[in-house]
Amino acid sequence: MTEYEGQRYGTEEICPNNETGHEPDLLSPILITSDGGVTYLDVSCKHCGRSGCLGTYDQLVKEISW
Repeated sequence: MTEYEGQRYGTEEICPNNETGHEPDLLSPILITSDGGVTYLDVSCKHCGRSGCLGTYDQLVKEISW
């Protein structure tokens, strides 16, 4: 599986179009979801288009430096 920003991307299944695993397409639209108190950011896989989680909003904000 592909490691991205400390998160495992697309761990539910193996990417059918890339033998090394899913890879986030950072140019794809970001899907924002919430399960109550936690907000998640998802993008599509570059190879198959399946949605995968980059991480939680709070966790990603901590890693961004301007």
